[in-house]
Amino acid sequence: MLHANARMQIDVMFAALTVLAVTSLTLYFIVDRLLDRLVFWQPRQGMQ
Repeated sequence: MLHANARMQIDVMFAALTVLAVTSLTLYFIVDRLLDRLVFWQPRQGMQ
């Protein structure tokens, strides 16, 4: 991504940023669901 930014390849930079954001959100939701399944005895706290 840094190389694309330095060479002014803005489309490649935004594509890499989009892929990174989608990957991060996907991993977050996978870990969140695994946490619900593995720690089922602890109720959720926070915004409900």
